[in-house]
Amino acid sequence: APFKLGIEECFQLIDDLKSCQPGKNGVPKNIASGDGTSLVDSILVVDGVITVTPRDQYGIKPTDTYILTPAVKNNQLTWKSSGGGVDEGYAN
Repeated sequence: APFKLGIEECFQLIDDLKSCQPGKNGVPKNIASGDGTSLVDSILVVDGVITVTPRDQYGIKPTDTYILTPAVKNNQLTWKSSGGGVDEGYAN
């Protein structure tokens, strides 16, 4: 949640998703592959799009990603989830 919240706050203040980059304007720094905790291997933010890649364990594969893509609607962000984890039914 801190990544999504950081992007939402950044967008409300700056009104430009391209300015909502990791480690800037309230958006947390990316978590590099291998530096994650628990089931998360990495978290990458590019222009507001958040991609979470899981560790390969408990039957979950690195291809079971969870991607949150923001879109601007009425000066607010809406979010669409996608990725292998959504396709497999692990997240929605």
